[in-house]
Amino acid sequence: MSTNTKTNLKDVTFIIPVRVDSLERLENLKCVTTYLLGYFDTNIIVMEADSENNGLLREILPTEVEVIFEKDNNRTFHRTKYLNLLTLLTTTPYIAIWDADVVVYHHQLLSAVESLRAGAYDFIYPYDGRYMETGVTFRRIFLSNHDLRPLEENADRMVAPYTKLACGGGFLAKKEAYVEAGMENENFTGWGPEDAERLRRWQGLEMRVGRVKGYMFHLFHPRGENSTFESAEKRIELKGELNRISAMSKASLVAEIRIWNAKRASHY
Repeated sequence: MSTNTKTNLKDVTFIIPVRVDSLERLENLKCVTTYLLGYFDTNIIVMEADSENNGLLREILPTEVEVIFEKDNNRTFHRTKYLNLLTLLTTTPYIAIWDADVVVYHHQLLSAVESLRAGAYDFIYPYDGRYMETGVTFRRIFLSNHDLRPLEENADRMVAPYTKLACGGGFLAKKEAYVEAGMENENFTGWGPEDAERLRRWQGLEMRVGRVKGYMFHLFHPRGENSTFESAEKRIELKGELNRISAMSKASLVAEIRIWNAKRASHY
């Protein structure tokens, strides 16, 4: 569902890096971007990173969406790197780091943006930690009508795949604060606990982090090789990185971010 009168969010850019590894992922991305644009006059950048550009995203996504293709022959999708690249391309004061498969009520997003505009927070999650997996049936329902009410009414029949205080899926930020806090940790080269690391880093840096009451729904898609740990060894490595960052003092985090910025300056 949407409205004929769109809310002005031109000071926000939604950043969505993606690797289209299934039909469901493609359908979800189209649905999510259409849903956002049904309520908001805003900016959306989708970056597809893959070995070949078949032009399908540009063909099926709303014309308002900016689509960028980045050739990438690696099997592992380095999402953190692409989030950083896209962040540096944005010109708006606020950004939304967004997954291709998640939705929240539009009023939750608006509340999050208004909190940022008011200077109340540096980062804000547009949900309260209740991150629900729709499953196949409720995904189909939402794709057919873009109405979140049936999902909310049946949330107790869904699975919360992480914790009752999840921190993945999407968040909004003052761009200046996000850059100051190091953006994404590119040591997370594939799927892993980067969402938890990011939040702990913000907390260690004494950033102001808020939440908005309500659910976030994750639209079902098959879990391919980029939706789980690459290997048992990679699982150990990435969890070690989470623990390393979590143990740092504020001064150590600031020094670590300087190192990241120096590396990016030489590679970007």
